[in-house]
Amino acid sequence: MILRHSKQKAPGATNTEGFQNVTSKRRHFSKSTATEAQYQRIIEALRRRPHTSYELMTIAGVYHPPSRIFELKAKGFLIDKTTVTVVDRDGYSHTGVALYSLVAEPENADALIGSV
Repeated sequence: MILRHSKQKAPGATNTEGFQNVTSKRRHFSKSTATEAQYQRIIEALRRRPHTSYELMTIAGVYHPPSRIFELKAKGFLIDKTTVTVVDRDGYSHTGVALYSLVAEPENADALIGSV
């Protein structure tokens, strides 16, 4: 069996008639990994109550919460960090886990991170 690769485009592949430019109207959905979407999920979670870095990873879907917290602080959010000891679901104790609390937000918080 011989496979041949063709550089031909599929019929109509260059025809973009009727399609909108969606990049200018980008909306982030709840599972988005876009930075702005992660900011929104972190702030929404911290508005409810303090969360550990592990909780932000699992419930907010943020792979590395400390980076996003650092960026939010640079945008003017006052987020306090304390270290706590937590016990995981298997009964293991973890010391020095970050617990983040939202203390204050800048006046233009929604404009800084999108509509939260």
